[in-house]
Amino acid sequence: MKIRRSVEPAHINRWMINVLSRGILDLDLDILTIDMITMPLEIFTCKTIVNLKLGSLVEVAMVPENATLPSLKTLFLSFVRFSGCKFEALLFACPVLEELTLLGCPLVARQCLTISCTTLKRLTLSCKGSIASTVPWSLSIDTPRLAYLNYRGYIGDEYPIMNLHSLVEAKLSLESRGSHNERNPMNLFKGCWGLMTTLFFLSSWKFLPLLLKKSPNLKTLVIKGPLHFYDQYGEEFETTLCECLSEYSFLSSCHVKILEIIDYCGTKGELEQMKHFLEKLPSLELVNVHASPKAKLTFDTDLQVLPRACNIQLKFFSCQN
Repeated sequence: MKIRRSVEPAHINRWMINVLSRGILDLDLDILTIDMITMPLEIFTCKTIVNLKLGSLVEVAMVPENATLPSLKTLFLSFVRFSGCKFEALLFACPVLEELTLLGCPLVARQCLTISCTTLKRLTLSCKGSIASTVPWSLSIDTPRLAYLNYRGYIGDEYPIMNLHSLVEAKLSLESRGSHNERNPMNLFKGCWGLMTTLFFLSSWKFLPLLLKKSPNLKTLVIKGPLHFYDQYGEEFETTLCECLSEYSFLSSCHVKILEIIDYCGTKGELEQMKHFLEKLPSLELVNVHASPKAKLTFDTDLQVLPRACNIQLKFFSCQN
């Protein structure tokens, strides 16, 4: 159900109660109106719903004590507002939940969020917006069966609980909010990342050494974006060695077998970074480089001739800008 005009909230609630009473399996509610829509309590006691998607101007003001969603496996929340601890109460009412997507952390009241679910296998989390970027906030993730994590947005000030004992694949796009919380990546990475085998990394290079040291079983590393720092005018820094990776000793203890580079430009700084990867990753077997056709020349003349720690195969994939 998509609503893009002014409709009385009472009408929307009547529609929803009617649908919920018919044994619905999937509910997709996307609202962009002037008025905030408060969810009817009946939605929290629906025994048949399997997939629930709520978006935009939706507010959860109350979760009843008898709330139970015994069949719900997929929950998608896009900028849904929660009062008090209602988000945690909603998760508690989902005993078989396997996939959660949370766009826009519901941090309005307390500047803290706890995601606790023993059955959750996939989590997509976006911590962006004015609150996440300007005020101190904390995040706890207690998901012992989580296998896939997609985390993008600002770095929180504290991560009191990070239970990720089953994590196999992660996609991280981290943004720092300033010098006052530069230490916080360690809080995020303190969770158990030991089983992770695949990492998609779309963040600042300064976070990479921390994460690789915490991931002894990592086999596939995918890096998107420039392999070197650029200034505000798009010019490459004079030094060929990024300050954050000025010592590369951590690479020698990594067991990465497949390295994939996306948006490779073939600059001098990037070539220097690739040189360190090829020379210091002892288990590396395959490097896939995705770049524009223009960068193909540097791939053939420069990248292919770099010294390698072992028998490493390099492959070029053309991608249009």
